[in-house]
Amino acid sequence: MNSKSPFSPLYPVLAGVCLLLGTVSSHAQSAWLPASGRVVVGTQYIFETYRELFGAKRQPIRLGDDVDQHTFQLTGQYGLDANWALDATIGFVSVDTAAFGKSISTDSGLADSRLGIRHCLVNEFETSAEWAPTVTLRLGGIAAGTYNYLSLAGDGAYGFESSVMVGKTLPQWGVGVHSELGYRVRDNPVPDEYYAVLGVFKRIDEVVLSAGVRHTQAVSGESLGQGRLFWPRHKEVVDQFEAGIGLLDGPRTYQIFSAYAFDGKNTGRRLVVGVGVNWGF
Repeated sequence: MNSKSPFSPLYPVLAGVCLLLGTVSSHAQSAWLPASGRVVVGTQYIFETYRELFGAKRQPIRLGDDVDQHTFQLTGQYGLDANWALDATIGFVSVDTAAFGKSISTDSGLADSRLGIRHCLVNEFETSAEWAPTVTLRLGGIAAGTYNYLSLAGDGAYGFESSVMVGKTLPQWGVGVHSELGYRVRDNPVPDEYYAVLGVFKRIDEVVLSAGVRHTQAVSGESLGQGRLFWPRHKEVVDQFEAGIGLLDGPRTYQIFSAYAFDGKNTGRRLVVGVGVNWGF
């Protein structure tokens, strides 16, 4: 983000609050780039749990045990110049459940990692058009984690993803909106998927409130109950609410965030909560 922007101190908050939690997605970027030469480092702990599935026809399926997942995550972003930035995400994940038998009862390992580059096409703070938003393109690669590919810990596939991100701030009211539309390609048999995000945020002094919705949908795959139980190959559809609160403290930002899957197919009715800290250098 341009250093002249009245919203430039918000950048670490946006990065954390816009995080798509758990195994649905792992990246934490937005349309606003860090200033040239600026480094933003973050760490997050994420817990997600569910005991009910959405079936292939969105019908509820009750499980015999909770599915609990813990993720410890590190994120980093670097502003190459005013229009380009790099980002990376690595982490460790563990899953514990007795709901699906011994083969996938407990597992842990490195989470799926991501490395990406963003290019800002339009900077709302550098244009004379007051209505213009910030528009950014992102291209990234995905490296599969080291957990058992049969487990629920992630997709367990290499791939790449691309998206367009759009954001607009209204400094006179201390509010803004952000959105993203993207497509993710993975190794077979894990299906490709597209995702869409729309959210709003409000700054009140040193506090930032955020809320949004996210839709993720595989373009192919199996339904629950078809073939062997291989979670990543299912045709998963997830609709979820997301919310967060951030506290600005000089170069640091503290966040509490959550998400809830209110609808979907071939997925868990998951509740996600997390905490995070970002540092800007």
